[in-house]
Amino acid sequence: MLKNLSKKIVKSITADRSKEFYDWLEVEKALEIPFYFSDLGVPGQLGTNENNDGRIRLRYPKGIN
Repeated sequence: MLKNLSKKIVKSITADRSKEFYDWLEVEKALEIPFYFSDLGVPGQLGTNENNDGRIRLRYPKGIN
């Protein structure tokens, strides 16, 4: 999905240290943008991610696939 967006829009990715991002290096190479990780215990560094998660949870509560 991000590959189709302009590099002017997506300049970097910041993620938490969860197992979903195990292959982060492949993503970084494919998109040719830097991939960063937040510091442990500092969720404020993931503001956009946390905001989007909250919006998703309003529509799809936990436990729904």
